[in-house]
Amino acid sequence: MSQHEIQQHTLRELPDPLAPAGVPRLHPQPPPHPEPSDRRWLRPHRTWQQVLGGLILAAACATAAAWYVPRVLSTDGRLLTGSVVTSGVATLNFTSSGEIARIAVHQGQRVHKGQLLATEYAPDVAIVLSADRTAISAEKSKLVSMTAAVSNSTATHPDQVAPTPADLAAVRAQLKLDEAQLAADRARGAASQIVAPARGTVVAANGRPGEVVTSQGIRDYATDGPRAPINQAPAFSLLPEGPQAESRVSASASALPVIALRTSSSWQVAAIVPQSTISKITVGQHVFISVPAAHITALRERISEVLPDPVSTAEGTEYQVLITVPGHVDASPLSGMAADVRLAAPEPTPSHR
Repeated sequence: MSQHEIQQHTLRELPDPLAPAGVPRLHPQPPPHPEPSDRRWLRPHRTWQQVLGGLILAAACATAAAWYVPRVLSTDGRLLTGSVVTSGVATLNFTSSGEIARIAVHQGQRVHKGQLLATEYAPDVAIVLSADRTAISAEKSKLVSMTAAVSNSTATHPDQVAPTPADLAAVRAQLKLDEAQLAADRARGAASQIVAPARGTVVAANGRPGEVVTSQGIRDYATDGPRAPINQAPAFSLLPEGPQAESRVSASASALPVIALRTSSSWQVAAIVPQSTISKITVGQHVFISVPAAHITALRERISEVLPDPVSTAEGTEYQVLITVPGHVDASPLSGMAADVRLAAPEPTPSHR
C-alpha cells in the first residue's frame, strides 16, 4: 500500500472532534476519477478480399432477381382458375313427387334413346288412358259401321235410311277429339316416367318400388347427419326464455338422382380469363388441365371456344373460355369440381429464309 493510501486510511479512522460523543467522524470520499469523454469507436479494418466478396454476392443476388421475377410473373399470368361444367352424366328424376313403381334398368346397363328407365306410381293415369283408348275404339267401330251402312243401303236397300254425310263428319270429329285427349293424357302420364334422353350407360339406379321421391330425387339417408335435438323448455323456470336454435336440413342437399345416365365420355372445363389477358387467347391454343379431386394432372388439351360475353367478378370484368376434353382418360370428373388451367408457352415461330 502506498504512503498516500495509508494517510487516507488513517484519516478515515480518526474521530471527529466536533462531532457528538458516540458519533464517528465522517470524511468526504474522494470523487471518482471521471471517464475520458473522448473515447472513440474503432471500426474493424476490412480487407480487399472481404469487399470483393460482398460485391460479388450483391451482383449475384441482383442477377438472380432479374432472371427469376419476370419468369414468376409470366408463369402466374398463364395460370387460370376454372371448374368442370359438364361431365357427360345426366341426372334424371321425376317431374313431381310420388312413389316409385318400377326401376326398369340396373347399373352398367346400356340403353337406347327413348327406352323406359323408371316409372312412378300413378294409377289414375292408367285408368284415364284406358278410358281414352276405349272411347277411340268405340268411335272407330261406329265409323266403320256407318260407312258400311251407307254402302249397303245404296246397293241393296235403296229404301233404307242411310247415315248422312253430316253424321259421318260428326263421328270423325269426335274421333279426332278422342285421339287429341289421348295424346294429352299421355303427355301428363309421361311425367310419371323416366325415359333415356339419349343412348348411354346407366351409372346409377337409385331407389326401389314403394320409395317416396321428389323432383329433386331420392333422399340419401346415409349422408344426412344426425340432427341436433331441440332442447325442450322446462315446465317452470324463473329465467327469461331465449332464442331457440333449430337445425334445418335442405331437402335437396342430400338427394340422389333416380337414374344417372352417362351419355357422353367427354367433359368440359370453363376457365376464367382476366380482361388484360383475353386478347392473347385464341381457339386451339394448348392448355394443361389439372383436376385434383379426380386425380387428373397436366392433361394437355386445346381451347375449344372463347365466350364473348363478359363475367363480373370480385376482381373486375373477366371472360370465360371452354376446353372440351374427349373421353380418353380413365378418370372422369364430376360437375362442379375445381380445375387448374395453365396456358402452354407460345411455340416459337419458324423463321423463313
